[in-house]
Amino acid sequence: MPKIGSSIEKSPIIDDFALLLKRIASDRDKAAYRLVFQHYAPRIRAFLIGRMGQSASADDVVQDVMLTIWRKADTFDPAKSAPSSWIFTIARNRMIDHHRRASSKTHYESEAQMELPQPMQQADDLIIRGEDSQRVSKAVRTLPEGQAKILELSYRDGLTHQEIAARLNEPLGTIKSRIRLAMQKLRLRLGETT
Repeated sequence: MPKIGSSIEKSPIIDDFALLLKRIASDRDKAAYRLVFQHYAPRIRAFLIGRMGQSASADDVVQDVMLTIWRKADTFDPAKSAPSSWIFTIARNRMIDHHRRASSKTHYESEAQMELPQPMQQADDLIIRGEDSQRVSKAVRTLPEGQAKILELSYRDGLTHQEIAARLNEPLGTIKSRIRLAMQKLRLRLGETT
């Protein structure tokens, strides 16, 4: 298969990006990659800035997208999608990944800056250390089903609040409120029996 020659490189319009992607995949053709990069990198950047608003973050994602194109060009199938659809799907997915990483980092940083919690109350101690589990189980069974389920997911299964929210398809604030309310009820019920 012939390499992309200087006549193609000088052409102001490249119509066959599917061929260029095929050459990147099969021959690791740097000239083909350069043409794809020159055409798509600015367009991807504009797409990302329109959605992310931060040029530095968008630049990071553009680099990730273009590296993915170089590494994964062999996964492009012209029978399934147009080159632009395939490339912008990668861009969208990388943007979502970047957003998730940034959200996760912000979440952990904000938690680290929060005030340290008060010493655990009796119900917390009983659940975490497993003391008097029958009494705790009985008290948990008296809770509304939704609150009991959330405590089960949190303490028995060890899920984070965010994981519980995702699993139950509920807002994170709702999950935190239900856990707080359930723990208050448990403290009252366990305090009554001691």
